[in-house]
Amino acid sequence: MLRSGGATHRPHYRTAAQSARRRASVVTAAVCGLALVPLGSALGSDQAGPPTVGPDQITVMTPAYVCAYDLTLAARAASPELAARSAEVARREGELRLAELGVSSVLTVTTGVDVSQNLLRDDEARWDTSLQMDAGLGYRYDEVAIVRARTALTTALKREADQRRADVLSALINLSRLRAAERLSAQTDAVAVEAESLAASVRQSAATAQAAWAETGVATDLEANPETDLALNIRELDLAAARARATAHGRAEEASAARTELARLGIEPPGPYVFGSPLTSTGPAACLVPAEGPVNRAGGPDLPRPNPHTATERHLLEHAADLAAALHRRATFGPLRDFSMTAHYQEGGARVLAELELDGGRPAAGVNLRLREAAAHNWGVGVAATIRLDDSMGAALTSAAEQLETARAALAAFDATLTTRVLTEVTTAETAWLQLAFAAEAVSIAEGRLALATEEREHTRAEQVLSRAIDALEREYQAYLRAVNRYLAEFDLPWSSLLVLE
Repeated sequence: MLRSGGATHRPHYRTAAQSARRRASVVTAAVCGLALVPLGSALGSDQAGPPTVGPDQITVMTPAYVCAYDLTLAARAASPELAARSAEVARREGELRLAELGVSSVLTVTTGVDVSQNLLRDDEARWDTSLQMDAGLGYRYDEVAIVRARTALTTALKREADQRRADVLSALINLSRLRAAERLSAQTDAVAVEAESLAASVRQSAATAQAAWAETGVATDLEANPETDLALNIRELDLAAARARATAHGRAEEASAARTELARLGIEPPGPYVFGSPLTSTGPAACLVPAEGPVNRAGGPDLPRPNPHTATERHLLEHAADLAAALHRRATFGPLRDFSMTAHYQEGGARVLAELELDGGRPAAGVNLRLREAAAHNWGVGVAATIRLDDSMGAALTSAAEQLETARAALAAFDATLTTRVLTEVTTAETAWLQLAFAAEAVSIAEGRLALATEEREHTRAEQVLSRAIDALEREYQAYLRAVNRYLAEFDLPWSSLLVLE
């Protein structure tokens, strides 16, 4: 009877242990390969259709091998730092307008009241009032100030462009991080749920077997030896679930940090990157489809080429040459410190004064009007000049000439070396692109092997390989984005230029 009862329940007990061991190995393998799983392998090939949300460019890449969907979204980035840079540009524009206008005006009114008495006479004290008004309008052409204002404005524009470029790069990187973190968080959460469910099922099976053994009056192996195969499988499942939960929590924090940074940049991602969402079809795994044949530099990225006449660096060099030329011209007027011609006419209390002057190479003209109580009637013209000669003027003129020659040489060197610099930077970007192309090809191969897998063990292993390949692709994509940003920054090109390449 006891033997019969034992023969009845022991096979069920061992079957549960074997099943738990096999399923635990599958769950553990999934946890060890914590990475992204493509939408097709997660939902089945029949559900991996084209995306239905987002713009039509969701799986299109630019000629520079940047996903058009990501770039279109990231192009909206605008950080608080960018707002500060834009405000500085507006301020510098105002300063340049004032320097170019060169007009100044002034209006003063002086009034007074006093009471007085002549003590030598018998006159009574009397009140006297006075009123004087001066108005002036002047113009001064200061070439040095204008060039310096233009330089300041160009520098502010460059800082604004640099900040905008940095904002777009940060948005692109955080979109990639968010995509990876949310997908893996969802995957590990599902693995944890499966491990917890499996552990509960095995515990229930063990409890049922133990109850059946208790009815027969024979102790089970689990009671006699707590370190049985089944108990170890349960512990293994609990460990796998805990690891998956910890990994999911860590990736959820990464996703939250990425969303926070995107929000700071003024970008709201269109939705969660979780299984079942068409947004899982975005990113390099979707848009970077490797071409048939070997991967080499012949199919490298088509990067925008800089225009030397619109490059900010060249504009700054031009301003430096203009400033040196203006200082040189001012140095030639060094001996003539002040030269002025004036003319005035006064009738009664109205007096008009016109003046032309040349102050250190800065021509100026002005008209002044004065109104006050007076009975004069006159006119006059005058010429005045201040000339100073010292031994420092020759050295100043020589130094200004040398600075002018240096500035012109720097401008010529920029034009002569631009082509070489472009080729060097393109080669550097192509090196990063090759690693990206290799990673995309590895993903394509892993997807092909996953489609050919028939057995459960092969399928699990192929999923792990594909997950690691997609993780590596995201990392190489981020490295390539940084390389492209360095190229764009070197030649003051915006990220938007990647969207208009033909």
